[in-house]
Amino acid sequence: MIDNLVTVNQILEIDKTILTNSKKFKNKNILIMKSVYNQYDLLLYKKRFLILFNDFKKVYNYNSALENPETLITTKYDTNIISSNKQISNPVANYIDNIVDDYIKVTRLYNATVRLSYKLTYDESIYFINTFLTGRNENQIADILGITKPSLDKYKKSCLFKMLVNLSDFLDNDY
Repeated sequence: MIDNLVTVNQILEIDKTILTNSKKFKNKNILIMKSVYNQYDLLLYKKRFLILFNDFKKVYNYNSALENPETLITTKYDTNIISSNKQISNPVANYIDNIVDDYIKVTRLYNATVRLSYKLTYDESIYFINTFLTGRNENQIADILGITKPSLDKYKKSCLFKMLVNLSDFLDNDY
């Protein structure tokens, strides 16, 4: 059971949280060396991470009636937050159960992303936010950073490697 589910506001403000956290440790965070990240097919992982971060979008598309996700009603119609895998024949209960499960998943992903943000450089954070949260292309991100697209490659691959190390559990199973 999770004590506190992430709120829609926290999800909407995650870009600010990531930038703030990366700035806190700007003197300690470094880019991953090319010899390390070149051992991995990071473009394959990028595609998988793009799919993974679509879960954030799912949460803020839910009905506005769910303004307070900390007190969602579960299939047992109490205020405990649980996740259930049992089959339910009631469509409303199924819908609510799916919402609860999605909020729990997104809460775990949100918390892991915040932990990751402490390890990203500022430029990696810009790449992360613009790629996985806002969906910008690499030319746009290079323009934001004031660099050329080929120069962006080292930030992209370093960020993807850090994501792989810190978020791989979310790729391997149904977190």
